Amino acid sequence: MEFHWTPKSVDYLTNVAAIDVSLHTNCDELSKNIDVFKLNELYEVHKDTAQEVLKKKHMYNDSKVKELYEDYPDLFKNELEVKNLIFGAYLEDENLGKRSLSKLIHDIYKNETNRT
Repeated sequence: MEFHWTPKSVDYLTNVAAIDVSLHTNCDELSKNIDVFKLNELYEVHKDTAQEVLKKKHMYNDSKVKELYEDYPDLFKNELEVKNLIFGAYLEDENLGKRSLSKLIHDIYKNETNRT
């Protein structure tokens, strides 16, 4: 199961209504659960979180993350810690359950990383 975002118009970075957030899966059983529990409708409330991820991904490219890591060597063990701080969630799979909405943030981040 994975979250995806879709822009409705070109102003999606400034207009939260211009973003759709939805869950996708290839498993029929999970797909039924998404429908029964109306999960896509529930996660529409978090479009602002998805928009924030997109803005931060735009603002903090890999070179900026590296720069922050190098500027503050005493604060971070690695560049992933910098990203976790920026995005306010754990981006590694094994820690997704530690913070609210980490799965949503992780999937939107990963999706956007794969687009660029």
